[in-house]
Amino acid sequence: MQKAIQGMCAIGFEDYDLHKMTIHAAVDNTRSNNTAKRAGFTLDGTLRQQERLSDGYHDENVWSLTKSEWKTQLEVNNRHQ
Repeated sequence: MQKAIQGMCAIGFEDYDLHKMTIHAAVDNTRSNNTAKRAGFTLDGTLRQQERLSDGYHDENVWSLTKSEWKTQLEVNNRHQ
């Protein structure tokens, strides 16, 4: 999943010149939240009762990464290789 997020960011920031990318993950989905965090995304907040599923409404965490943060991460990773 980590490589998929890195690829998505490269396409979004390089090819589409996006300023910011976001990931929405259910609050109780630990794996998705940890993946976003490991990818360098920042937790912006929680949207209460954001998603309706068969068992009711669920809260969602919103994670974001700006283009400048992504570029900094690339520079740091390149220095450590």
